[in-house]
Amino acid sequence: MTPSLCRTLYSLTLVGLIASPAMGADAVSALPAAPVPIQVLSAKKVFLSNLGVDAEATVAFLYIANPDAAFNGFFAAMKSLGQYELTATPEESDLILEFRVTAAEQMSGSLIQRLSYLNLNVVDTKSHYVLWTLRSPLQVTKHIDEDVKVSVGILINSMKSLAATPKPPQS
Repeated sequence: MTPSLCRTLYSLTLVGLIASPAMGADAVSALPAAPVPIQVLSAKKVFLSNLGVDAEATVAFLYIANPDAAFNGFFAAMKSLGQYELTATPEESDLILEFRVTAAEQMSGSLIQRLSYLNLNVVDTKSHYVLWTLRSPLQVTKHIDEDVKVSVGILINSMKSLAATPKPPQS
């Protein structure tokens, strides 16, 4: 590669790196929405899988006797939604919804903050690929039962919105 070509490529890369932040959120929000997999849009039966609470998130549930309270709330909300038939086994379902509570610590100056989330992996029953992932923040206070209800509601609304995405036109 000639020195002139190297300088040109370096300059173009530098301009791209400098211009990228300036494009920022406007450029990203202007992008067309990614297509939702057809398996998600056409699903009628789902199996709800409880992947549990990770080690970091167990601290959030010290105030509750039942660490499965978040999954139980999610299960009840999905059942009352009535959009899907809940199956007893994964083999009977069109999708597997893997529910998990996670947490991570974040440093903010000298303060350590624990951020908790309800996570939902939407898995294709046939291929076992994760098709989509949804996440809802879990604000943990001494009123954890209410906190879980709010977070489950956000997750359920996200799932409803995802499933209500218009199907792509047939080619």
